[in-house]
Amino acid sequence: SNIPIVGVLLANSPSRKICCADKCMKKLMGKTVLQHIIERTAPQVSCLVLNANGDPTRFKDVGMPVLPDAIDDRPSVLNGILTGMEWARANIKDCEWIATFATDSPFVPIDLATHLLDEIEAHHADMAYVKCGNRAHPEYGLWPVDLADDLRNAMEEDEIRRVDKWTALYE
Repeated sequence: SNIPIVGVLLANSPSRKICCADKCMKKLMGKTVLQHIIERTAPQVSCLVLNANGDPTRFKDVGMPVLPDAIDDRPSVLNGILTGMEWARANIKDCEWIATFATDSPFVPIDLATHLLDEIEAHHADMAYVKCGNRAHPEYGLWPVDLADDLRNAMEEDEIRRVDKWTALYE
């Protein structure tokens, strides 16, 4: 697409039990899970960044910026969205959207960003994320960069932690 969209690969796990960042380095059919994801998401976006806390050098071969969470000590999908929004706003001229993708499922749809953009336009929505049946999968979403300040505010001032609590303010 001609619209600059920054792709944000979310490798921080909201639960401390497992670390997605390390899970995505596991091998599948001769490549890391992350490599599969990159191959499927890179063509959908202008550039990719990786949202991962901890030592960034473990991703030195991935060839993209590695961004720690914008707000310390709160790994969550919302924090990953905020991290991507703030990076895109600071680094990519005229960037309107970030697309977020989980890093634990290698088979991301290859047209997901376009599909979400079509849905946003069709419904005059502010943003969109994936739902399957009754389950929300907000780690796969398309988010407007110009809501970065609103989101930071919601997280810091209003203690909002969950995507659905934040998106409910716009629906």
